[in-house]
Amino acid sequence: MRRILLLSVALLLGACATILPSEYVLTQERLNGKLAQKFPMSRETGQGLLRNKVTLSSPALAFSAEQNRVAFAVNFSATTAMRVNLDGLFAVSGSLRYDAEQRALYLQDVRLNTLQARQDFAGVLDLLRPHLTRMLADYMNENPLHRFEPDELSYEGMELEIEAVDVVSEGIRFRFKK
Repeated sequence: MRRILLLSVALLLGACATILPSEYVLTQERLNGKLAQKFPMSRETGQGLLRNKVTLSSPALAFSAEQNRVAFAVNFSATTAMRVNLDGLFAVSGSLRYDAEQRALYLQDVRLNTLQARQDFAGVLDLLRPHLTRMLADYMNENPLHRFEPDELSYEGMELEIEAVDVVSEGIRFRFKK
């Protein structure tokens, strides 16, 4: 009887040891901290009279669980070839795409949500819009929101495979295959 009880306890403990987590939430705080390390970012855009020097800074993410979208906002400052200085806020939102091969999470289907300037230069802002959009789209395509390190997707020696990714109020939730 005692042997059966010990064997039952051992089997139960062994079964518990192989229970894998079902999900992981990557928090807004962690993502914003990683983004802050990559900014400010400056580029020259356009040519000739349409040449601009643009700097993006102070990135921040926000989450819309209802729409399953992530908003990405940055402050911008721009100097045009005509020596007009402009600064303001630029925000886009997009859905999420997980690339299993790269272990990386990207923003896709990006659309412009906000473009506001602190100065009243509507014509200049209209000229900057495509440059800012391209600059941020290029950044999004080249830089994932998050890339998992190899050891982050293993649990007690077992590989975790991501099945679904969705937006929740506190961050981004990764659900694992069972």
